[in-house]
Amino acid sequence: MDYLLGDLRRTHYSKDVNPDISGEEVLIMGWVHEIRDLGGIIFVIIRDRDGLVQITAPSKKVDASILEDLRALRKESVVAIKGTVQDAGKAPNGVEIIPAEVIILNPAKQPLPMDPTEKVKAEIDTRLNSRFLDLRKANVSSIFKIKANMFRTIRNYFDEQGMIEINTP
Repeated sequence: MDYLLGDLRRTHYSKDVNPDISGEEVLIMGWVHEIRDLGGIIFVIIRDRDGLVQITAPSKKVDASILEDLRALRKESVVAIKGTVQDAGKAPNGVEIIPAEVIILNPAKQPLPMDPTEKVKAEIDTRLNSRFLDLRKANVSSIFKIKANMFRTIRNYFDEQGMIEINTP
């Protein structure tokens, strides 16, 4: 089935998926960070702007079509996954999501020019030529988050002091 992004509404970001909402149905969206197919169970780690969340699909609990969709995923594909949150001590944030629906919004081409998980280091030329992937790495995106927070703090301070921000040509 073809979906338009307008038909989907994210209910939670990864940081919001925690033991407090165990048993609730959520819809998360993000990039496929890791995939581990162990035969009877498939683990998929989804990365969004705030972190990681684990999708766990045991073959005894999940429909065969969902397992098929998960097996078709490639790293850095963009997905929306609807499922139920369940406690899991070893998973990121202490919870996992048991999928009820998997929607592949944009499949990634293979092979990728570099690995955003940083398991394989890339040369600087490759990183610059694939900057869109490089910016997804945690250590690179953290720099932008720190910088944005710093500017926000400075801007708020000056605003509280009654200053006016001026942008010159």
